[in-house]
Amino acid sequence: MKLNFSWIAVVAVLVLAFVLLPSLFSEATGITIVLLVSLGVGYYAYLPLKKLFGRYTVMFDVGGVLTLGDTYTEELTEMPGIRSLLRDLHKNYVTVILSNNNSMIQPGFSKKFKYDKYFDYIFYSSKLRAKKPSREIYLRAMQAVGARARYTIFFDDALENVEAARKLGIRGIHFKNASQAREALKQAGLKV
Repeated sequence: MKLNFSWIAVVAVLVLAFVLLPSLFSEATGITIVLLVSLGVGYYAYLPLKKLFGRYTVMFDVGGVLTLGDTYTEELTEMPGIRSLLRDLHKNYVTVILSNNNSMIQPGFSKKFKYDKYFDYIFYSSKLRAKKPSREIYLRAMQAVGARARYTIFFDDALENVEAARKLGIRGIHFKNASQAREALKQAGLKV
């Protein structure tokens, strides 16, 4: 979990509301202020908490999903429409890269596409010591993230990887394009 400004702001406002304000006013006024501040902060407290409890985890392969082209033999280009999908997903869900690529490509990939800000976790098979479609890679990634299979969605352009994920109870989706992925997420009940 990343400790960022939203967590600090939520804690600061709650401390202010529950500790300091009631002592400055009469009990009834203090309770009213605490309730109003709590309601105002509620939405901002909800967003980070949603990522911690009962959250969906959405995993993506790299080649054929985030990018077009072969990592080792040709110039990679961004999959049309994928950046806006990632931006929308990352607001409310845990997002993960799960790739069979070697982690040595990460610096160049990050520099070229600047996707890191849209992902909470990035896993390469070389670090997890397993490759898709083996069940171990999915289990290790979910364990590291704290995800449950029934609340995990996995996109891959290789059907065998999607089917392997499905055998574990993960909602595997055979990726075709960003529009199809967005529609599949909406059908799963996610807000994108």
